[in-house]
Amino acid sequence: MKASIIKSIDVLLIVLWVYAALSKLLDYEESRRQMLNQVFPIFIANILLWAVPLSELTAAGLLCFQRTRRAGLKLSLLLLLLFTGYIGLVMLNVFGRVPCSCGGILEQMTWGQHLAFNLLFVFLLVFALFFYPRTSQTKKVGLSSGPNRPYSAADKKSGGLRPGYGQNSHEKLPRIRAPADKGNEYRSEGGAAP
Repeated sequence: MKASIIKSIDVLLIVLWVYAALSKLLDYEESRRQMLNQVFPIFIANILLWAVPLSELTAAGLLCFQRTRRAGLKLSLLLLLLFTGYIGLVMLNVFGRVPCSCGGILEQMTWGQHLAFNLLFVFLLVFALFFYPRTSQTKKVGLSSGPNRPYSAADKKSGGLRPGYGQNSHEKLPRIRAPADKGNEYRSEGGAAP
């Protein structure tokens, strides 16, 4: 159940980010006009004009793949927190004026509706990140069997005998000794370097 909810959140976010980015990029002149009407200095507005849609597309792209989905959720949360914080500052009249809102369908929303919309997505993202399955990138040592498993305490007790090693299932393992006098060579009981 949680997995299907998280997948639904991923799909909603991908649609949101792709729509938001494409509405800015496809109607570049309108996006530019709206960005320059924001409270930022012109040089920052010019940077944000490209940085915002590229960040949105990056978040959508990260959400498309299992390996990068957690990073996509985190980037999405960061973007939404920044956008929500900005909306809160506008609503508190910190900037002395209310700039125009975003483009696309979000343009039809009031600042209060936009804030509620963003807070809903922030809640969904926190839920998704909290319940997103964590996968270990490292394998647990000592749980494998066969000749490639790590040398364990049980192997020490049996005198270095491991079932499944070599052709003979009870073949004794070569022991590695400390380096020879001045060289960096290691010697085994067989006399040859491993």
